[in-house]
Amino acid sequence: MMARYGWTIVLGLMFTQLLTAQHAYRAGLVPEINLNRPIGSRWALNAQLESRPLLARGTFGEGRSRFRYSLTDLSLAGARKTGPNQTLTLGYLLRMARSSIGHRLFQQYSLVQPLSAFRLGHRLAGDQTFSPEEAAEWRLRYRISLELPLSGRQVDPREMYLKLSQEQLHRFQGGGYNLELRLVPTLGLVITDESKVETGLEYRIDGFLQDRPRSTFWWKLAWYRKWSSRRR
Repeated sequence: MMARYGWTIVLGLMFTQLLTAQHAYRAGLVPEINLNRPIGSRWALNAQLESRPLLARGTFGEGRSRFRYSLTDLSLAGARKTGPNQTLTLGYLLRMARSSIGHRLFQQYSLVQPLSAFRLGHRLAGDQTFSPEEAAEWRLRYRISLELPLSGRQVDPREMYLKLSQEQLHRFQGGGYNLELRLVPTLGLVITDESKVETGLEYRIDGFLQDRPRSTFWWKLAWYRKWSSRRR
């Protein structure tokens, strides 16, 4: 129910803001590699590499810009299971943009609820970003997601699934506040028990509280790989 209302609110804002003048936009690709290494029964290490080439930017109704490099993120995190289907994660991210370097610390708590026909996920997270060119940015995030197998009651190797997520980000920087909303419909394929791929269009909108709306469209393609320790 909460996820449905969240999608309705974001879609309503999106179409309302698209009708206003001077609505900026960006569009690009997000290839991602995500590696996970369990350590014992409770701990895991996660490394992620993500790049964002920008294909277009401008204002709706006007011309588009050409391809250009946006940024690359490299992160390393440690996760600990704190209970059934619950995980606490702490990590560090290095952001390499065209002309600047940023550093981000992040903390998150996640909970997955396995239900009869799907899995419901919750994630509460915070992060702090620091760079020499800008004031420190603090963000508080909440995401709710739904994962639905497309065949059977659970996702097995060589089977596909649908994931829908809605997230809100509260951003604080230099005494200012901004709210960003995200919608991410994703199609996934489990290749093996330790490997899967996901792809989908991530839509973001921010700046509407300041009457400077901006839409961002990222086409995501992610590969997830888990290395489990095995005895020979």
